[in-house]
Amino acid sequence: DPAPLKAEAVAVPGGYRVDVRASSFARDIAILADRVAPDAVVDEMLVSLPAGESRSFTVRTDADIDPAVLTEPPVLRSAN
Repeated sequence: DPAPLKAEAVAVPGGYRVDVRASSFARDIAILADRVAPDAVVDEMLVSLPAGESRSFTVRTDADIDPAVLTEPPVLRSAN
């Protein structure tokens, strides 16, 4: 599946939490948060998820951004 991910992002203290769920196998999930905020750092990268699994990522930044941009290409990516 070339688009195996569903995601939602919410503001949390110190940044944003991005909850990602795989509808089919998703290889090497990455959130390229520095595309939207130069100081943004993600806690994990290149995580693979089997179908039906989910994972939360924490994006740390001082920037005030629209959380939705963290859930869309080219910020949210997978090797699929």
